[in-house]
Formats: sequence, C-alpha cells, structure tokens
Amino acid sequence: MVENNKEIETLLKNIQKGLKKYSVKDLNSAIVEILQKNGSQQKEIDFVLKIVAQKYKISVKTLVNSRARGEIQEARMLSYCLLHYTLGLSIRHIAKNIFHRWHNSVASALRHYKQIQPEKFRVDKEFEDNLKDCQTQLLNYLNNGQ
Repeated sequence: MVENNKEIETLLKNIQKGLKKYSVKDLNSAIVEILQKNGSQQKEIDFVLKIVAQKYKISVKTLVNSRARGEIQEARMLSYCLLHYTLGLSIRHIAKNIFHRWHNSVASALRHYKQIQPEKFRVDKEFEDNLKDCQTQLLNYLNNGQ
C-alpha cells in the first residue's frame, strides 16, 4: 500500500512538472499517444497498409497522405474497410490517428462500401475481390501470430 502511494505521488509530481512546461492539451495528447501505442495494434495496422499499397502498386506514404481520387481513393477505402471491419478499429481512430482526416470521410467511405452492388457493377465486383484477397492475407497474418 505504501509503495502504491509513492507511485501515485511520483505520478502527480510528474504531471505537475509537465503542466509547468506544456499546456494541458499538449500533455493530454502526449499521454493519449503513449496509451494508444502501448495497447495498439500498430503491427496489424502497418500490415494492412502494406498489403493494400502492394495491391494497388503505390507506396504506403501515398496511401496515407495522398488526397488523390480514383485508384488511390479506392485503396484508402479498402484500407478503411479492413481496419474497421476486420481489426475493429473505430472510425475516429482510423481518421485521426492513421489517415489524419475528418472522420466523416472514413464514415462516408464505409457507408459507400455497404451500398456496393458487386452483382451489377464490375467496379464493385473488383473492389469486393480485392477486399476479400487482402482480408485473407490479413487473417493469415493474424492467425500465424505475425
């Protein structure tokens, strides 16, 4: 019990030191970032980005940072679907921490995916095939323990 109290005292002193140097917002952001990294699925996220980038023959940097439409936009949408539906990441987490976009863009892409009609449109069929292929690779990666 005494050791716990000392740890709490140390934590509060460190928070106090941090608040002297940084704003509450900065300190809170740093804490959140550390918590996300320690309990995160960063390896899985990196794997998703890598397989999607390979599938569309683009770099991971282009996939994450580009605002282009067409194939790059489709690649981003595929990534959103894998991250959200397969890894279970929240829309806000995908938008804010991975792609640095507004969450509405991710939500709208996921909504668009729900409305595709692979039996009617060749483009939708190709997207669904690409999604299934990448999903298979991701599930193999997860099942084999990375």
